[in-house]
Amino acid sequence: MHNDKTTTNVDDRKSAAMKKVLRQAEMRRKREESQRAQQCQERREEGLKERKARGEERHRREELQKQADEEERLKRQEQDIKQRDVEEEAWQQFEQHPPERLTVANLPQFSAAALRARLLQRDSNHVFKEMSLRWHPDRFLPKFGHLVKSEDQDAVRDAVTTIFRSVRRCWDASRDKANQENA
Repeated sequence: MHNDKTTTNVDDRKSAAMKKVLRQAEMRRKREESQRAQQCQERREEGLKERKARGEERHRREELQKQADEEERLKRQEQDIKQRDVEEEAWQQFEQHPPERLTVANLPQFSAAALRARLLQRDSNHVFKEMSLRWHPDRFLPKFGHLVKSEDQDAVRDAVTTIFRSVRRCWDASRDKANQENA
């Protein structure tokens, strides 16, 4: 019987040792699992921080680009206004002191940029009417045609027609833009 008790004690000790080893293994597994979960969470948080930082950087770049675009637009607008003033002065000079002989080379200056500046500052219908009275071939040629030599008539008429077409395109674009903004 003593032998059975010794065997039972040995078995109990083995069983207790085995349980201890299993508990330690389970604790080690849980600790490792917890560490992996924590590392995974840290990587996720790190990834979120990186994505957020990239998003903030992208937003910052977009804002800087918008600002640069706006500065460029304002600079272009300022140049257009200066060009408009130069053209307006040239037109006044042309009307007050027309050349003895009108050719394509001495037609008053015209640029779409200056016309855009006019359209920004006044009603497009008013601007179109003003520019039509100035540049429409049926208005311009009767007013200044006597200054054009016969050999220059076709070239001057073509130049004035081209200018008027530019006026019309700018006016159409301005109306289309206004219609889109109002829609």
